[in-house]
Amino acid sequence: LLPSVISYNFDDNVKPTLFAVQDYLNLSNDELRKILVRSPSIVGCSFNDNIKPTLAALKDRLEMSDSELKKMVVAMPAIIGYSNIIPKLDWLQRTFDLNQLQLLQLVTKNKMLMGVSLESTLVPGVAFWRKCFEDLTDTEAMAAIISKPLELTQSNKRLRKRSALFIEHGIPLKLLWGKKTYTDDKLNSWLDRNCDKFCKNA
Repeated sequence: LLPSVISYNFDDNVKPTLFAVQDYLNLSNDELRKILVRSPSIVGCSFNDNIKPTLAALKDRLEMSDSELKKMVVAMPAIIGYSNIIPKLDWLQRTFDLNQLQLLQLVTKNKMLMGVSLESTLVPGVAFWRKCFEDLTDTEAMAAIISKPLELTQSNKRLRKRSALFIEHGIPLKLLWGKKTYTDDKLNSWLDRNCDKFCKNA
């Protein structure tokens, strides 16, 4: 547990918060334990002032059932403490022209999207990939980008660093797509294998 959490009074701080979260989400003791282990900082949040409003807003915005909300929180407890969730959901829906069901499916299957910054990661990420897919129409490009949403969780710094390597090797930037999981060593090996082919075609 975090040092600050250890200092909390169990009866006055920890116990009421945990019981309130358990009751609100209808959690089993095991599910509550999993949430606490993965996100111990929740005991430092006020249930009425922080946790409940966040969960209620998330449920309302995504039009989730109680069971869907519970499943999301158990899978990603840190979402309780995220800020800017609603603007992020609004942006995702507007940018990729998603209906309500598509938005819910996107967030449910790709929870990491909720944990990255809208302003410094998602927005510049979409701009970067849109430029890479300049041969496509806006509709085609957005469909391609949202087909692998976890590519959008890369930091802008990482994308700039990796795109510089592709430019240096004369390889089209669009081929960087789909390589989020590549380690630096794996990416360098891929570049070495493909460099000659693109240099010859340049």
